[in-house]
Amino acid sequence: MSASRALQVAVVAVLRGDPGVAAIVGQKVLDRPEPRTPKPYISMGPESFEPLRQDCFKRRVAVLQIDAWTRDAYDRVPCKDLVDAIVGALDQAKLDLAHPHDLSRCDVILARVIDDPDGITTHGIVQIETEITG
Repeated sequence: MSASRALQVAVVAVLRGDPGVAAIVGQKVLDRPEPRTPKPYISMGPESFEPLRQDCFKRRVAVLQIDAWTRDAYDRVPCKDLVDAIVGALDQAKLDLAHPHDLSRCDVILARVIDDPDGITTHGIVQIETEITG
């Protein structure tokens, strides 16, 4: 399994297993949701990584974006609550990556809440930075 896939699988497992996140979205932590998926839900966003080579070890610093989606024309608070739950679940989390990969750190580096152009959807953005070996 690739390091990118192992990271995503571990993040999805943590988010689905977190009581605060599950209270808001249930099990709707999706890779690429269908356009008609009812909100609220979480989807996986872009990922980038920088390979690091040191002393013959394969390592990478990866940044993964997690997107939160809520729909309430007059209230951003549900999305803010969801973003806070995601941050609580992932900041400094001990993610269990599939062999042969190991995680040395997981830090939230950005959390934002923005309005979607449709005027009724709110979009939360959480970015985590991880360091992975293997």
